[in-house]
Amino acid sequence: MRPDREPGAKLGRDDVLRLVELAETAGEELDLSGYDLSGENLSGREVRLSNVVFGRHNGPPPAILVGTDFRYSTLEHCFFAHADLTDAYLRCCQISRCDFRYARFCRTTIGDATFLLCDFYRASVQENTVMRGTVFELVSLTESLDGATGLHWSSFAGNARRPALVTESETDYRDFLERTKVDRPVTYSVEQALEDRLDDAARTYRQLCGLWTSRAQFSDAGEAYAHSRRLERQAAGPRGHKFRPFFWLWLWVADALCGFGERLGRIALWVVVVALLPGVAYWLFGGVDGAHGIGDGLLFSASQLTASTPARLTPATQVVDWIRVLQTLAGIALLGLFGFVLGNKIRNA
Repeated sequence: MRPDREPGAKLGRDDVLRLVELAETAGEELDLSGYDLSGENLSGREVRLSNVVFGRHNGPPPAILVGTDFRYSTLEHCFFAHADLTDAYLRCCQISRCDFRYARFCRTTIGDATFLLCDFYRASVQENTVMRGTVFELVSLTESLDGATGLHWSSFAGNARRPALVTESETDYRDFLERTKVDRPVTYSVEQALEDRLDDAARTYRQLCGLWTSRAQFSDAGEAYAHSRRLERQAAGPRGHKFRPFFWLWLWVADALCGFGERLGRIALWVVVVALLPGVAYWLFGGVDGAHGIGDGLLFSASQLTASTPARLTPATQVVDWIRVLQTLAGIALLGLFGFVLGNKIRNA
């Protein structure tokens, strides 16, 4: 359905809402491509725009949306492909299944909005685009976020929420790809895209890590980096399409030891385990001569991480001697790792 005016004509709030209602009643799509909606007020909690085309990939020129106000409105299955959203307001909007491919955001306010199953392929996020409090769920995110301000890890990691990137969920990504199949190269099959999905998602989080590092948002950058590595581990695991056992095992070790350099408490726990756990075995199996009870076993064990062992406590067997050596080496490695991570934390605080 198209308005009964020539393309390029100015449409006001009442015109748009009337056309939306008529199109919904007729069960048709409303095509506003080419019309001028610049500076118009389409805001309000009662405003619901569904199946509206503001711009379509491989279609006519998009609607003019410079300075258009959509605040608090609900946008469902709308098309903004190639649209210029400079100075537009999308604050507190509920936006689902919308197409923003090749769209341009510049000085756009998107704070506290929620995006669900939206496509931002090659969208351009330019200077002073406010994204504070924005939530992303199952979106295809653009690589160009250099102009985003107020963007934090919390936008991608809410509690009890589906993944931020649709590529992380095989089922949802398959549905997403099937819906956009006609717009993708025939040489890149759905199955190939699904095989690459975890690596693609990990690459996006690495880019976010780089963005936040450049802005000294080190906590956000660290979370994004750790999440990217976990996605790489999942891709390299037995259930992935490219099983790499040694790489997969190494990533498990790095995560278990220190959360990829983000968890000091995890390293401290390992230090305690290495210092005290052998002491329980020494006590149970009589591994220390001169020991009287579990306290002496724990003391002998913990002292292996220091330069001083009580003279009255000596190893009972050669096996205990070997355990002492390995325990000392493990303790040195863990304490060194703890110091390295602690130094990074202090520097980035």
